[in-house]
Amino acid sequence: MKLYIIRHGDPDYANDCLTEPGKLQADAVAPRLASYGIDRIVTSPQGRARQTAQPLADLLDMTPEVASWAHEIYFQCNHPTKGKVFGTAAPEEIMRSDEVLSLGDQWHTHPLYTGTGAGEEVAGIHAASDMWFEKLGYRREGLRYEVISPNDETIALFCHGGLGTVLIGHILGIPEPICFSAFGLSLTGVTLIEFKNTESGYTAPRCRFHNDTSHLFEKNMEIL
Repeated sequence: MKLYIIRHGDPDYANDCLTEPGKLQADAVAPRLASYGIDRIVTSPQGRARQTAQPLADLLDMTPEVASWAHEIYFQCNHPTKGKVFGTAAPEEIMRSDEVLSLGDQWHTHPLYTGTGAGEEVAGIHAASDMWFEKLGYRREGLRYEVISPNDETIALFCHGGLGTVLIGHILGIPEPICFSAFGLSLTGVTLIEFKNTESGYTAPRCRFHNDTSHLFEKNMEIL
């Protein structure tokens, strides 16, 4: 199975939709994805992600499936820095500090995240995505997946910067502080993760490329 994870285009967050530049970004990424032989389009329930998916759906004459669990996460917005916890140098440095990394899976208990709901949101994404992957044929076992039903589909998942980062980290076994501080997702950035159907009956998903924005570069669009 091949899973393409795509962040939405330039957003109007107040109205949960795309700006005019965002619509152009969605139009730019659609033909590129169509060339990959997409079998299924899945999208977050939020408007900006659904609008980003629509040009691809129109090209392929498909109806996107809505995954209720793939909505954006909000613990960044609950932080005293009002949403800029990952947008300035200091928090990124703190996330990769020994004091945070030494907490392991309990990184969210650090005072920087106390009261933000970070632990609950991340755990919810882990659990919901594990259920989704099991329905697709891959049951989570530690840092790998048991292949319970080999799947040869190519899936495009349109989602969000925070949700996408947590999901990619969970699939690949990368701690959230490392993902958030080192692997940002640009607007309409495309990441490919491959679940190989091995003879052993287990698969360790591999990232084939991350946050590719070549479709924007080709159209001379700003990359954010």
